[in-house]
Amino acid sequence: MTGGLYFPTDDVASDLIGSPFWQLGANYNIQSDPQLEHSFGVGMIWKSKDIGVGDATVRMLPLTYTLRYKSGAGLFLGGGAGMYYCTVDEPAEDSLHKWKGGVHGCVGYDMGALALELRYSNIFNTKMSGFSVSAGAVF
Repeated sequence: MTGGLYFPTDDVASDLIGSPFWQLGANYNIQSDPQLEHSFGVGMIWKSKDIGVGDATVRMLPLTYTLRYKSGAGLFLGGGAGMYYCTVDEPAEDSLHKWKGGVHGCVGYDMGALALELRYSNIFNTKMSGFSVSAGAVF
C-alpha cells in the first residue's frame, strides 16, 4: 500500500484546482532474480476544489507495469508503462473521461518494510503528466 502526493507539470490540471493532488495505490511485486522486480500497480490520484461556480474535480486511475532494477544497498531504478483513466469534471465545461497510455520512470529506496519512491509519469495526449512522491508499506 502506498500513499503520497502528485504534482502536475502541465498547466490544465494545476491551473484549474492547484497542486498537489492526493495519491493512493497498491502494487503486486514479483521478484525474478535478486536484482530484478516486476511490479503491477493500481492507484487513484485526485483533487477537488470549489472554483466559484461549483466543484471542479480531477481524477486519474493508473494501471501500471514497472520493471525495477534493485541494488544491494536498497536503491532501485525503474521504468514502465501503463493505462490511465483520466477524468476532469468542471461545472461550466464538457467533462473529460478517457483512457490514455503513458510511460514512467522512477527512483527509490527500499528499506524492507518501507519503500520511498519519486516517479515521473508522462501521460500521452493529456495535460496531466507529473511527478509523484510516495511512501509505502511492504507486506
